[in-house]
Order: sequence, then structure tokens, then C-alpha cells
Amino acid sequence: NELFLYDLGSGAETRLFPEMGQIGDAQFTPDGKGVILVRTDQNLKDVCNLMSVDLESGKKVLLTQEPGRQYGPSVSPDGLRVVYVSGQGWNAKELWQLPLASSKGKKRLTTNDFYDTDPEFSPDGTQIVFSALGENSENIYIMNVDGTSRIAVTTDVSVYNTKPSWSPDG
Repeated sequence: NELFLYDLGSGAETRLFPEMGQIGDAQFTPDGKGVILVRTDQNLKDVCNLMSVDLESGKKVLLTQEPGRQYGPSVSPDGLRVVYVSGQGWNAKELWQLPLASSKGKKRLTTNDFYDTDPEFSPDGTQIVFSALGENSENIYIMNVDGTSRIAVTTDVSVYNTKPSWSPDG
């Protein structure tokens, strides 16, 4: 997997980070000066970690250094935090939050028997929407950014509701 930047005005296409190997789940920071992405470790099976890349300086910072899979990053509207999915092997299932200024202060937001995925910050940065795969269905939930007050938005049985997204006004 590769990442390209396409200039809509000029039509110019620029390949970003050709030396990094397999990357994905890229998301620009709100100020447009950086990218948070998932980098797969080519030497270890099923190991993916989050990386921050400053587009001006090219500086790369590994945000997570965990065994297993870290993926699906969503950057807060103020650019200070990232929420992501983390877990071992194919059982990646919990949501975590990490301050972008430091790899310290990581906080687990969910602990349950669901496979939590697709997190996205609300436009005002106070809530997170995500999908949770249960035994026979996948539903949409909202919670506060600290992991409290989890509310089911959908409660369908035998239906898979995935990839939730906020409207611009929340």
C-alpha cells in the first residue's frame, strides 16, 4: 500500500513516504501539516503501529510500539489527541486514546466483549462515534472522549451498521 498526495489545482501527484513500506489508514491533522498513519512492520506478522509524519520537515514519530494491530486512527479537531483501535492479532477490538504531543498518557476507552472499530471524533471534539461488532450484529455507539456515557445509536439484530460519520454540525 502506498500513499499519494494529489493537488486538485495542478493535477500533480506526489508519492509520499516511498521508503516506509506498507502504510494505510492515513489521516491529515486538522492544520494540514501532518499525517497520522498506520505502518505495518515488514519483519513481524500482524504488527501495525501508528506513526505521525510532519509534512514540512519529514520528521517521523512512532506513536505506538505495541505487539498486535493498532489501526483506524481519528485525530481530534484540535489536533491534540488520536483515538484508535488496538489489540492482539486479529482480535484487535478495543478503543484507545493517545495525546499526540507524547506517547505517555495513553488511555483505554472501551473494555467489553465487542469488536470496537471505526472511531471518529465529533466536530466539537467532545464525543466519539464508533461501531461495535457483537455476536450477530454490528451497531453504532457514541461515548464521551473519556470513554464514559456509552449510548447505542442503533440496536439492530442481524444487521451490520459500520463506518459511522458525523455531519459537520455534529
